[in-house]
Amino acid sequence: MPGSFEVDYGFYSADSPDYVTIEYMDETTWSWQTVSCIPTGSPALKEKRIQMVGPTKRRQAWAEGLYKAYANRDQRKTVKFTTDVGGLIPLYGDLVSVSHDLPKWGISGTVDGFDGERVHVSEVLEWTPKTQHYVYFRQRNGRPTDALRVLRPDDVSDDQEMILIDPVPAGFVFSDGYSEEPTMFSFGPARDRIAQDLRLINATPRDDQVELTFVNNADSPHTAELGLDPPPPVSPSLLPGVVHAPIIAQVSVNQKITPGSVTIVAAPAAGALLYDYQGSLDGGATWVPLGRSPSNTLSVAVALGQWELRVRAFGASGLPGPFAVWTGTVEEFVYPAGAPTLSLREPFTGNQLSIDIQRAAGVDFYEVQIVVGGVIRYSADMASQNFTWTLDQARVYEAVDPTFDVRVAAGNIEGLGPASSLTVTSTPPPAPYVTASATDSTVTLGMSVPGYPGIAGFRVLTPDGAVAYDGAAGTFTVAADGQAYSVFAYNAWQSLSAPTLVLASAAQDGGGGGGGGGNNH
Repeated sequence: MPGSFEVDYGFYSADSPDYVTIEYMDETTWSWQTVSCIPTGSPALKEKRIQMVGPTKRRQAWAEGLYKAYANRDQRKTVKFTTDVGGLIPLYGDLVSVSHDLPKWGISGTVDGFDGERVHVSEVLEWTPKTQHYVYFRQRNGRPTDALRVLRPDDVSDDQEMILIDPVPAGFVFSDGYSEEPTMFSFGPARDRIAQDLRLINATPRDDQVELTFVNNADSPHTAELGLDPPPPVSPSLLPGVVHAPIIAQVSVNQKITPGSVTIVAAPAAGALLYDYQGSLDGGATWVPLGRSPSNTLSVAVALGQWELRVRAFGASGLPGPFAVWTGTVEEFVYPAGAPTLSLREPFTGNQLSIDIQRAAGVDFYEVQIVVGGVIRYSADMASQNFTWTLDQARVYEAVDPTFDVRVAAGNIEGLGPASSLTVTSTPPPAPYVTASATDSTVTLGMSVPGYPGIAGFRVLTPDGAVAYDGAAGTFTVAADGQAYSVFAYNAWQSLSAPTLVLASAAQDGGGGGGGGGNNH
């Protein structure tokens, strides 16, 4: 019925059971026994315990539990919809193929016309290039035909036709749509993509309608026991009140919690009071005790290499259960290095700087970067704890700037840790000493910084901030216009000094000096 289709997806949560334990009355002991039914790959951390009346053989109980465990894992899609009285035809557990456009389970509709091998349908068909497509037709008894191969016609534009490659079954006829219900079809690009196979689990009649509930079909609950055997009983004792030895389903090892140690985790075993941990470095020839603990988790320092680690559990009876074994390689693990501490060895006044990196444990190398204006101009790895950066290097890597960042990250076998950054600024030269030699129309400025050997050039700005001169020469001539010019000195890192102000007055004799902003004439 329109609008009645529902799909419920049962997603796993933290408390979803991942294995089943069956309690059954054993025919040999006439006492309740348990058997764990664990799907392949399950960590067996969350148990669903079921007391089952009926099974008396261990294998029978195990097969029933395995069915329930795989059904819980693989049949988690519930489908509901309402039909007319035709919904009374399928029985409980029957396999029903459903096609619907909401979850995109194939393309379905009715056959509107047919002419020999050509079939015209009610829906627009979607064709995947270079793919064999298939179609089912519903027969009069409700059963689908076999999957029939079809082709896309070359002479139609509405994509509502198909050409049959395989013949329809003997006795099958298409309905004319008037004397009986139209023939239904389901279409897709593969046999398993034509419709969703479902199993009927409930049918509820309501007046002239039937509400149907399905679960998705899966082969695993029916085939899981094939070729397998149930786990053996944990104890042959017939004494009343004896608690069977607990069974550990799985052991896992985490190497990346504590450097130099591994954390062994055993799946919790029902009835376990004590866990016994052992290890072997020679392929199981000899075993060494690693510890005993009431906890199913143990952290222990071990050597690097190929290990076999095993755990067994003891219950109230004092009898040990079987060992569960983990085999793997224990590799070196260290924490990622922290951000290093950086310091400038001496003031940045010359053509090079030196950065000290504080020594830290667990560091194998450092990655150093020079960042100018947010752009990485230089990057290199080094083992030293001192980094020197020179003017010549800066020129090669186009990184000459008065202010830049030195970024350092420490690294080890786990990779690089967080980086530290130190912003450095070249110490500017003192304000220049300026003389002014005037004529009637010009003034020649003489610029120098006595006692400072690293001057790279001078810059003269007009009162409105425009650059009148920028160069290495120590003299520059301006018009005798009576304006105040600002004169700067800069070093090779382009670090500017404080300005010296000079009035460009006609017929003025030179005199006066710099010193950080005084007027010189």
